[in-house]
Amino acid sequence: MRAGRSASGRVTGRTILLGAVALAFSTVIATVDRASAIDPPRISGHAKYENFSYPDPDRSDVSWESFFEILVRGRGRLTDQLTYRFEAAAVADTVHFTAGAFSVRNDERRRPYLILVDAVVDYRPRDDLRISAGKQIVNWSVFDEIQPANVTSVRDASDPFRDRDLGLYSILVHYEHAFGFVDFFVVPFAFTPTRLPQGRWNIIRDDDVAKIQDLPPAQFKETQAALRLGFEVEQLELSLIGYVGRDTSAVFIPNLVFVGGEDRFDLEIIDRYPEIRVGGLNATYPILDSLLGRLEVVYFSSPEEYQDNFLHAAAGAEYSIRDYRIVLNYQHEEIIDHAEVEVTDKGERRFFRDFVYGEVSYNAGARLQCRVRGGYDFRGNFWVLRPEVSYRVWRDLRVGLSGDVIDSETGSDRYFERIRHEDRIGMDMTYSF
Repeated sequence: MRAGRSASGRVTGRTILLGAVALAFSTVIATVDRASAIDPPRISGHAKYENFSYPDPDRSDVSWESFFEILVRGRGRLTDQLTYRFEAAAVADTVHFTAGAFSVRNDERRRPYLILVDAVVDYRPRDDLRISAGKQIVNWSVFDEIQPANVTSVRDASDPFRDRDLGLYSILVHYEHAFGFVDFFVVPFAFTPTRLPQGRWNIIRDDDVAKIQDLPPAQFKETQAALRLGFEVEQLELSLIGYVGRDTSAVFIPNLVFVGGEDRFDLEIIDRYPEIRVGGLNATYPILDSLLGRLEVVYFSSPEEYQDNFLHAAAGAEYSIRDYRIVLNYQHEEIIDHAEVEVTDKGERRFFRDFVYGEVSYNAGARLQCRVRGGYDFRGNFWVLRPEVSYRVWRDLRVGLSGDVIDSETGSDRYFERIRHEDRIGMDMTYSF
């Protein structure tokens, strides 16, 4: 029955993809006049190679890994009112995080070799109105790293320390007015989850336990919708955000399966994506010429018996001076109503409960760039440190060194305690074109 559902999901996903392509094509035909394209497409991208080693003798997997990526971006103009943009990547690795040619709805645990990050047609019938259709990334958070208000995009977190945002097949209407702006975002019919960490980063480590992805079928009631109202009051930028749909981050539910004979049961873990209702706000305000303040408060409510109702609040500041950038943020989680049913793990969205994090970076626009990111969670008693330095060897080639240092209180069953032996150090080469 599960296999049939998966096949149906893939067929429906392809149908949605073809429908989106047909919609974009029909829009082009309806809009493009007899004149040829105004602008030729502008293509850019990079080719990247990364190699990481894991020096801890108590690591859970192989001692080194390699990652390869070719990424291509393009944008162009068809008429004065119609533009397009896309981003696509081909990836491979040596630790089996990658399998399959292409995935429409992230319905496979491992990332595919070919990834369509986004592909969007933008239509501007008026200066104050934009309609965007296709596979697009819509992220309304004002923070760079931990993003409470990011409920409208998905990620490929196969490697959580090398994750990327992915677009959703959707329609976005953006309208600007004297008071600010309105965004209305719709993902019709098909829900797409964030791809889960794999291998050494797997949230559920036990290989003897069956892991089942409970991906809801594509149907009308699975349509997701979000609304954002933005206001500008002098230098204050304020947004009110609402979302109805499912959480793209999985919750892991234990389930006993009867296998017969003397009441024997096997344990399986099901990845479920709870229905949620989200409301919140975020704001940015320049406190000084070189100091920017940020605030984000988001409430998550769910009818599911296995999902808490909780509040995420984040506040932070960014200070820039000459070639340096200093960021310090804090996120706090407050559970409003506890779930009735215990779960194996509440998932990635709930990792950071009392977390101080930030970064210090140096970029003079020359050859050398440096950045250190890190954070500490007071409730989980874990910390993460991520230093990196890169040097431009010549115009289009940059080489770098980076690392990830993880530590956690021992004796707990929290995620970061389980991966505290996965410290790594690596090098990378990036050729841009």
